[in-house]
Formats: sequence, C-alpha cells, structure tokens
Amino acid sequence: MFARMKFINIFITNLAFFILIIRCDGWELATACKDISGQSPELRLKSHLFCDYAPDVQPITKQRNSTLVGIAIMPKFIEYDDLTDTLDVHCWVAMNWTDPHLTWDPSSFDGISNLHVPSFNIWIPDITVHNGGDVDEDSSLPTTGCGLSSDGTVLCLPPVKYSAHCDSDYTNYPYDVQNCTIEVGSWSYTMDEITIEPQPDFIYSDFTPNQDWRVLDMTIQSVTTDYKMNDTFAASMFKMNFVIERREAGVDIVYIIPAVVLMIMTLIVLWLDCHSEERMIVACIGFLCHLLCIQDLYVRIPYNGGVLPTLLKFYETSFLLVAFTLVLTVLLRELRTFTTPAPKWLSSSTSFLLQSKVGQLLLLSILDPKASAFLEVSADDNADLVNTKKNDATWNYVTLLLGWFAFISTFFTYLIMLALYLPRKDTSCYFCVV
Repeated sequence: MFARMKFINIFITNLAFFILIIRCDGWELATACKDISGQSPELRLKSHLFCDYAPDVQPITKQRNSTLVGIAIMPKFIEYDDLTDTLDVHCWVAMNWTDPHLTWDPSSFDGISNLHVPSFNIWIPDITVHNGGDVDEDSSLPTTGCGLSSDGTVLCLPPVKYSAHCDSDYTNYPYDVQNCTIEVGSWSYTMDEITIEPQPDFIYSDFTPNQDWRVLDMTIQSVTTDYKMNDTFAASMFKMNFVIERREAGVDIVYIIPAVVLMIMTLIVLWLDCHSEERMIVACIGFLCHLLCIQDLYVRIPYNGGVLPTLLKFYETSFLLVAFTLVLTVLLRELRTFTTPAPKWLSSSTSFLLQSKVGQLLLLSILDPKASAFLEVSADDNADLVNTKKNDATWNYVTLLLGWFAFISTFFTYLIMLALYLPRKDTSCYFCVV
C-alpha cells in the first residue's frame, strides 16, 4: 500500500514538472517570436503581427464596435440560364476595412509600409449570397491574397461568382427582358458588428459582353434588413440589380417572319374562290406549316414562368384561324352545290346586301367582277335579285357573302393579334454593353 502511494506521488510530481516545462517553453517562444534578430525585415514584421493574432476574432476599434467594410464590385462577365432561371455574375470584389491588430511602425522594419498575406491568415468578413438557394453552390469568398498597410487598412480582391434565382418573364419572348436581384451580405454578423458600405456604382473595367444577353442596366444599393437568426437585430446588406435583354440577332428570321407569312397565307385562302383547287391546297399547306412552327416553338421557347409568351399566343390563335378557314372552305364548297330553293329571309337578305353600295363597291368589284357587272346592268330594276337567277345562284351569292365576312373578320382579327401578341423590341437602354 505504501509503495503504491509513493508511485502515485512520484507520477504527479513528474507530470506537474512536465507541464511547467511546456508552459515555460511556450512562454519563451511567445516572448521570443516578436523579437527575431538577424532575420529579414519582412519575416520580423510577420512575426510581430501574427504571433498572437487570432483570425477568427473580429477586429474592433476604440471608436466603434462595428467593423466598417467598404465594397466595390467589378463585374467581368455574366451568364444566364433560361432553363433554370439562374443568373451567374463573375466579378472581382474589392473589400477594405481597418484591423487595429495589424498595425506597425514602418521605421522599425526598414521602412516596410505594405505587406501581402494570404486571406486565411487574417480575419475577413463572411460575405455571401443570401438569395442563392443552391446549397451546392459555394458563394463565399475564396482564398486570395490581401494587402496590409501600416495603419491597419486591409484590402482584399478575390474573384467571386455570385449566383441567384430570377423571377423570369418570357411574355415578350424573344425580345424578353429579365430583371434579377442578388442580395449579398454577412452570413453571421449583425449590423452592430459589421456595417457594409458598397460603392454606389459598378466598376466596368474589362467587362466582357455576353453573346446571348445584353446588359441594359446595373445598379447597386445598400439596404438594412432583419437579421435572419433574430428579427430583433438588423443586418447590413447590399443588393445588385441586373436588367438583361436577350440578343435579337436572327430572331426575326426564325420567329417573326414565319408568323407574318402564315398570316398572309391564311388571308390568301379566304381571298381565293372557295370552289378552286388552289384554295384547298393553300389551306392544307398553311395548316401543316402552323403545326410545324408551333412544334418548333414549343421546343425552343423557355417553358418557365407563369405567363405564356405572346408569340406563342399569336401562333396558337393563328392556328385556330387557319383551321377555321379550312373547315369554312369545305362547307362553302358543299353549300355552293345546293340546288334546293333558299329560304325567303335568306334570299331577301342576300339580295339587299348585294344591291347595297357597300356590296357593290367593297364586295363585288373585288371578289366577283361578273356579278358586279350584272348589278350595274340591273341597278334600276326593283325586282328581287334572287328571282332573276336560278336557285343555285342564291347559294352562290350566299357563299360569296360568307367568304367576304370571313375575310374581313379574319383580317381585323390579325390586326388585333399583331397589336397585342407580336413581340416588340424595347428601345430604352440605360447601360448597354455592345
């Protein structure tokens, strides 16, 4: 029993002595790391700055507890994916703040007033995107080199890719304009700890234009929002707003011109005689062309967003009109073969319309010159027009009137469609990158 107690006392004494030696050596190293004689000035300066420096401790000054972080954004190029409605902004972020722990007297280190260090050796603000939504995308500041000044000013210039989801609007496709906002700020610090002051304007040096999208406007503004972890605190953030427009090179040939050609084909079908074979051929070709164009448009057009593109509405409405024209052509061809007497009200209405000035000037002189000549000969005759012809002549004039009304109504319908559905390019431009 006595031997065991003696062993325990010896063990405790040795352990205490060992701990004392380690603490003394650590104290000697801590006191000696700031006084490295015979080394280069830069090495002595780094030893002086980082001997007892903690990169995870926020620097604060005597004047204020909040660290003022100035930010300047230098966008280099952008990318927009209309399948996921995601905007990627590749830029340089110039950040500067004051760290009172990183100050020195240049005269004590051979006049060195500036020093370059890796960003992981110093405290840097955790600036990241707040509305990205993609957990797999790391939008935090990457490791980079930072510059230190003798007065404690820190300047870092990391390359960063900011990604954010946009509320897409393809109403005016293919001249659509997208408005995207990226919210950037500290992830863990409140406004009482970090205050972000972005530069009011972007720095557009060496900006590379995108081949598919043109930048119309870039703005940046500082905002104050509720702290995400506790709404009783405020957080300092800044918002970058980008207004981009799809480049229209070639879209007139691909989308707009086919729409106009299909419209003209439909009107030509209604202009031709319903009994002619050419009308049926053009109607069938127009029907098939509408199907092919709509199928191609469904493949090319983005299917995101909550509003149907007006161009697709134009094609779909035009498809309904050409289908109506094809069905009307078949019905008029059958109606023209009728030999049974027409109803009295139909005969009198047809006779009245054909003998009116509007019918003579707008209808017969354009679509049926023979009937126009007949009416000019019998203009003074008060007899019923239908009674002077055979029964089938009444049905011929009925088909003529129906074709005329169909042509006029379809023509004005296309005019309304051109005004409402045909997309137009927005000529307003605030900041355009050519």
